[in-house]
Amino acid sequence: MKIAYFVYRYPTLSQTFIQREVSGLMSQGIQVEIYPLFCLPKFMRKSTPPHGHLVHYGNVLDLVLFPFKFFKEWLRQPALFSYGMRLFFGRKFVGVDAWFHSLLGLVCAINHVDQLRTGGYLLAHGAWATGPATAAAIMGSLSKIPFSFGGHAYDIYRFGGDPFLKDKLSSCAFVHTTTESNERYLKKMTARNDLKVVLARRGLPKLPDANNHRNRQSEVIRLVSVGRLVQKKGQVYQLEACKILKERSISFDLVIIGEGPLRSSLEALREKYQLEDSVHFPGAMKPEEVQSTYAKSHIFIHSGVVDQQGDRDGIPNVIPEALSHQLAVIGSMTDGVLEVIEHEITGLTVDPTQPIQIAEAVDRLANDKELCDLLGANGRAWVEKNFMADKNTQILGQAMLETRSV
Repeated sequence: MKIAYFVYRYPTLSQTFIQREVSGLMSQGIQVEIYPLFCLPKFMRKSTPPHGHLVHYGNVLDLVLFPFKFFKEWLRQPALFSYGMRLFFGRKFVGVDAWFHSLLGLVCAINHVDQLRTGGYLLAHGAWATGPATAAAIMGSLSKIPFSFGGHAYDIYRFGGDPFLKDKLSSCAFVHTTTESNERYLKKMTARNDLKVVLARRGLPKLPDANNHRNRQSEVIRLVSVGRLVQKKGQVYQLEACKILKERSISFDLVIIGEGPLRSSLEALREKYQLEDSVHFPGAMKPEEVQSTYAKSHIFIHSGVVDQQGDRDGIPNVIPEALSHQLAVIGSMTDGVLEVIEHEITGLTVDPTQPIQIAEAVDRLANDKELCDLLGANGRAWVEKNFMADKNTQILGQAMLETRSV
């Protein structure tokens, strides 16, 4: 089976799980060809695709030729395009980025439609419910093949989700998601009784070596957090919790891995609370560097919240990654996280908007080695059962293969 797989960029350091998904599908004999929506010249690409991953990069010439190709497709299928234009311009404006993402999907689909018509593809799949799903949906309509897409976090929640989400749900072969809460949410968004929602979590390619022998006699408790520096990750609450820990004379060291627009304000807050010696912002790290930091840490903190735009995490991949290293995890009481972190079983859950709860959880774990060991062991067992890439991509791959008989 040959599929067209649409993404924004490929590969992307912050989305290594996409590479794992592609590799997992390929291991099942599915021929995956990747179509990034952004036409980045080679010198602007920060990394190269893994061996064997076929990527169809666009170029600046595609942008120049787009109006001509668009007009050609309009003449070819005027009724379809008239409906599409009414749909596109008849939607309530929900933000520049949402419409820009939809336009990216349209441009990508039009520029590559001839390839899909003649390339023997049996499915078009968008990795996200935004631009990539728009590209897959348009491509499916123009080339007469089924389409599917993934809906996971910002793409279905921010501003109420992508403006065309309900239209995509009404005609897709299936939608892929990674949490039970997302599955319920997506089903409520459509009146379609036969909507197929494929629940297939992300996954790790392998488990790291067991590490349950960290130096817990150290007077300094080593904390780590990984995530983009944006509102929904709630790092501001981590800093407020650190202020409380300092006031209680608890020795700690927190590494917040990630980059984002809130970095300067978070660094200013660190300075205000006089935490420069104990809170560190190393920026984005390579995957192997993140893994090394996990191995040296005692506790992982996730402080995700629902932001002002409605955006939130599903199951952040960093939580299972931390669990695989047998770290004790402190996690937010949000729907996706609660599917992984069961209080006092696989971690401790807190309301991150109450920083005192984060601080008290850190204090408790710092003084209870047995609880840390129990949470670490249970967390790793959960990952082994529920979050391995080879098992979970089998579920997604099977759904793709089944579209051949529809």
